[in-house]
Amino acid sequence: MRELEALRRYVRHHARLIAARVTRLHDAMHTLATLVEHALGADLDPERARATLDERGFTATDDGFFERPALLERLAGGDACQGALRFYVRREASDAFEILRRVAALEPLGDAVGALKERLGDLAWIYYIDRTGFAATYPYHVPIVPADFAWRDYLTYRLAAPAANPARAIVWTPPNVDYGGKGVTLAPCIPVFRGERFEGVFAIDVPMSLLVGDALRDPITEGQVSFIVDRAGYLVAHPTIEVALRGEHGAIAREPLMSLGGALGALDVAALYAAGEAVMEVGEGEAGQRVVSAAIPEMGWLLVSSFPLRSLQARRAEAVRVALEAMKHGDMSVRVGASSDALGEIAHAFNETAAALAANTAARERAMAELERSRQEVRALFDASPTAMALFDDAGRLVDHNRACAPLLDGMRAPPPALATLLVHAHRDGHAGPVEYEVSSDAGTHFVCTTARRITRHDGVHVLCASEDLTERRAFEARLIEAQKLRVIGRLAAGIAHDFNNLLTAIGTSAHLLRQGEVLEDGEPDELLGTIIDATDRAGALTSQLLSFARRDVVDRRVVDLGEVLRESLRLVRRVVSSDVQLSLEIAADLPHVEIDRGQLAQIVLNLVVNARDALPVRGGHIAIVAQRTEDGAAKLTVSDSGRGMDAATLARATEPFFTTKATGTGLGLSTVKDIVEAAGGAFTLSSVPGDGTRASLTLPATRAKKTVRTARPRVSAEGRVVIALVDDDDLVRNATERGLRHLGYEVRAFGTSEDALRLLEDREAPVSLLLTDVVMPGLNGRELADAARRARPGLPVIFLSGYTDDAILQHGIEARTVNLLRKPFRPESLAEAVRAAL
Repeated sequence: MRELEALRRYVRHHARLIAARVTRLHDAMHTLATLVEHALGADLDPERARATLDERGFTATDDGFFERPALLERLAGGDACQGALRFYVRREASDAFEILRRVAALEPLGDAVGALKERLGDLAWIYYIDRTGFAATYPYHVPIVPADFAWRDYLTYRLAAPAANPARAIVWTPPNVDYGGKGVTLAPCIPVFRGERFEGVFAIDVPMSLLVGDALRDPITEGQVSFIVDRAGYLVAHPTIEVALRGEHGAIAREPLMSLGGALGALDVAALYAAGEAVMEVGEGEAGQRVVSAAIPEMGWLLVSSFPLRSLQARRAEAVRVALEAMKHGDMSVRVGASSDALGEIAHAFNETAAALAANTAARERAMAELERSRQEVRALFDASPTAMALFDDAGRLVDHNRACAPLLDGMRAPPPALATLLVHAHRDGHAGPVEYEVSSDAGTHFVCTTARRITRHDGVHVLCASEDLTERRAFEARLIEAQKLRVIGRLAAGIAHDFNNLLTAIGTSAHLLRQGEVLEDGEPDELLGTIIDATDRAGALTSQLLSFARRDVVDRRVVDLGEVLRESLRLVRRVVSSDVQLSLEIAADLPHVEIDRGQLAQIVLNLVVNARDALPVRGGHIAIVAQRTEDGAAKLTVSDSGRGMDAATLARATEPFFTTKATGTGLGLSTVKDIVEAAGGAFTLSSVPGDGTRASLTLPATRAKKTVRTARPRVSAEGRVVIALVDDDDLVRNATERGLRHLGYEVRAFGTSEDALRLLEDREAPVSLLLTDVVMPGLNGRELADAARRARPGLPVIFLSGYTDDAILQHGIEARTVNLLRKPFRPESLAEAVRAAL
């Protein structure tokens, strides 16, 4: 019954829509009649009427009409001539005053008629036929009837004129075929009266499609056919049948209801119309029909909808079977038409189920598509990220990585131990790092900083690692640090040269006085020799400090007397501050020893003093260096200044690499200090107040190990025959060293070149107990000479001599901490101890 009720609503709804459209058209007809009534009541004398028409361009035309040629030209040019009425006035009637007066009165109504047409929709024609025999039509057009056309014989005029319409009502023409291509039309006609005087007829040609709307085009059930029939039994509208045909001489032939045949052709239209709304079944067996109808009194029409009753059930049963078969194969788009019988309930349930399944399938497909799009976006971001990213499973196996990570993984056979430990911690704790480590692969060695985080995916728990390749950054930092050292060394050069010249003066003067020994007083030679030795020691210490500061890469942590290094460094740092700056040094008597690279400690002191100097005003200021023992026994070094200080924002970033407030700074001074101190197990802190200076403090743990003090041994006796091969390209050094060795009782074979020494060493018959060689020499360097000597004499002891920094020695293949290395300048007792240890 649900289907039947829906059909009844359908028929009732469309019948009411048609009635509403008729009412709207009737209102428009009354409006048009009123406009004409008022227009014709205007008082126009002949001269004024003629002047008005002349002004509007009316004149006799070649086709026999009294019209406006200018409008016809505009029409031919594509102008629609909006708001202009087309007058059908015979040319010879232009001398009739009454016709001219009526045309002049009606011509201004064009705009109102045009607006009415726009409001009503796609009408065919609006036209007025005057009782005097002319007509005014809208929209404007070229003539479609001859000049002698009898307008008062036209059907609309005859139907609405008083002779056929004494009630002065709106009457409708039967369906007609429009001359203008609008298809089947019908026209409401209204007579126009001014008082009791009949003036003419207004009519509108309305396309049937506009009046009927979707009543015949929008079925709601399978097999439904809707049509309209009038009370006389003629079809008014049908979706497939031409209800009106133009025959010979313009006559219109109409289709009767009986042309439908069968039960529908035999419907009792009068009874159904009288009932208003009706539901009935007609016919039997396969020809049986269910009919629903509704009357449209405004037009004397009956709207009928019907559908086959028996055959439809069989078709619906087949439709259900087909739909179920389609659903079995995954096609959820097939639907079954609704009906009011038992199959209709099944069809309704099926359709709801299919719709739900289709909606779920579509939603799942959309979700999958969105998931795939999201996955592709994440993959694109993953691959495009400049950060190296890699994914590892719970066994530490590499699962995936992006392009930025490829150089780090190329040729890697297993994760480095630091990375493996990081993965374990991330799996356990959820996140781990950052950790810095080295990665060796086919692309070389990389310095890497990695952070790891545990993530859960559809295929299990993984660890995502984000890594930054620090290789280029480390190299850049090293270059900047080296450049910074070179700038400082350049500033130190003048002061060191001054100190060195003073020492050379003392040495030279004492040596010359010793040569003139006959003029010396008793005891004076020993005093002069002491001066020479002391000056030599001071010169060696000075160059050692400078070389230690310039040294890079090789870190040689030893037990160091912090106070001793500070006192030695003080002479160096004085060269980088102005003479008007007060530089003070305070060292506690109980200051403990610490374990640190001596050269790096000197570098720390210099960096902190240079930073303090740069914070001072242009002239004056104070820099204080204080070394003391903390309560827990550690050594604390503080460098404070009376400079401008730093605000909180600057202080927070002061130890960041490359952060600087100086125009020519590298931003590595304090960063380097912090790194060195922390690598030695200490801590570095900064405190500052704007306008009240800055305090830089570092704390180093005390060491229990004792500083090694070498006991001077002025003479070492050789046991048995010991032959030393001495090689140095510097004559002064070679001669002095040879003399010292002979003084110690050793036999010496001295050579100025490696090649000369090698000839002796390759002679197996020549006795050689020890090779003492310089490192940096022309031709074969010291390492190459030692390698060749050991090939000829396996197990031969070797002592290397060098006045260069550790990194320069490394360039010649010698590791300073793993060989016998005697640094220049050296004392005779240091030489003796080194030889004794090597033998």
